[in-house]
Amino acid sequence: MSTNNKPAESVVTNILKELGYSPSLSKAEKIFADSTKKALEVLGESVSKSVLYHMSKLYGLKEDEFLTKYELLEKGLRGIVGEEGANMLLEFIKEKILQYIISKSSSLTIDQILDDIKRAEMFEFVRNIPAHEHITLLYKNDSSKDAILSQFFNPQTGQAPKGLFSVKPTKFTHVSNVLYDELFRVKHEGMKKMSDWISQVHSLNKFDIPTRLAGEDTWFFENGFVEEILNLEKAIGKHVQDNMSIICTYDISKINEQQIKALIETHSYVILDEPFMVYEGGD
Repeated sequence: MSTNNKPAESVVTNILKELGYSPSLSKAEKIFADSTKKALEVLGESVSKSVLYHMSKLYGLKEDEFLTKYELLEKGLRGIVGEEGANMLLEFIKEKILQYIISKSSSLTIDQILDDIKRAEMFEFVRNIPAHEHITLLYKNDSSKDAILSQFFNPQTGQAPKGLFSVKPTKFTHVSNVLYDELFRVKHEGMKKMSDWISQVHSLNKFDIPTRLAGEDTWFFENGFVEEILNLEKAIGKHVQDNMSIICTYDISKINEQQIKALIETHSYVILDEPFMVYEGGD
């Protein structure tokens, strides 16, 4: 933990592991692992196996786990085959990975390519969130929040009602919107007004597909409603009873480790950004 009480990324991932959450998207990792194995074949089968074995041992990881860690692979290659050999092999790996994406730009780094794959997979996940899921986005960058909400409220997700609690008026013209300052003009009435507004939006749903609701919920931590929002999240639980799907978004720099843990354990999925990753919790 840093002295300013803001959770570092490693702290968040440790909390996720402690609570039994595990990564649920793996397309980028699989592509990277398969591409690496194919690229190393230029060394010959026995040498390729030996290189992977020694690098895995070096970092104390199983081979399948090591092959998902680009930074470790690059560092290990440079240590074993030298700069020139590592650069050649990394170029081979990039060529293999480029076969899986639309852009074939050789100017992209391997990290950038893998991030593009993760982003595309993440957006597909968000667009296809089914009913009853209660999800949280713990973000470091406002643009990540905007990107996730844009996919969540994408018109292609269906005709069912969509609603957003926000700090400022939303840019999404097809989404019902209410501002926190409006709801909490009289503070003790705010939570009740939230509940009533959700019921009002959901009552318009005449379809089998779920109502989609989201909130820019950092507002609660910045305005003295920490206990209220944590109690609400706990009351909803990991799975929403009604035909809804919900995304709660929080700026991770505004909440501490204890609060992070309380938020995580009340959601079925947790999304992190930079890079995007989805963690699924056990029931």
